[in-house]
Amino acid sequence: MTTLTIDSGLGYAWPEEITGATEVEHELVANVRGSSSQFDGSSQTVEVPGARYALTLRWNVLAGEEANAMLALVHQMRGGAKKILVPWFPRLEPLGTQRGAPTVNASGTGGSVLALNNCTIGGTFKRGDMWELETGQVVCVAEDATAYAASVILRVAVPIRTIPPNGSVAAWDGPRLLMISSNARNKVPAMSGNQVKNVELQFVEVFG
Repeated sequence: MTTLTIDSGLGYAWPEEITGATEVEHELVANVRGSSSQFDGSSQTVEVPGARYALTLRWNVLAGEEANAMLALVHQMRGGAKKILVPWFPRLEPLGTQRGAPTVNASGTGGSVLALNNCTIGGTFKRGDMWELETGQVVCVAEDATAYAASVILRVAVPIRTIPPNGSVAAWDGPRLLMISSNARNKVPAMSGNQVKNVELQFVEVFG
């Protein structure tokens, strides 16, 4: 029987039966304000806090318990009414070699900088790797880095919204984003026996 459980009070956990997708698209929805001069036509843009990720996931065929889990998920989301912890399917495991349980150095973290302690010496962080923070934000490593000591300073692509508690763990294994469906209607267009086909779900990150 497929069940969806509450995870840490944040949202419904992603069903463990669905471990990937046939196709994955992701985008960063930046929060940008712009204006144009009425005198010379020059334009100016300013980024303000609030950038968020969006995911589009597609499956050709799901059968058995995977199909059951998908049906339950579609009903449980209720459009965009319920929050879901969605795995970062574009890259569930980092390319860098750093593993273990690095912890946040809160005093050195902020803006586009993530400071970590408790690293494995020689462990690497690669551009594009995603790390999940205790605050629920998933950050993207912007520059390759190596922990030459037990600590490292990382540049991240999107500014950190809320500084995590000092000593909290940064998770590398299967980072998840708190998201809602970006569609009020989610359909499973083809069913045959205990199979569902041609499923597409679209999500957008939520926070605050």
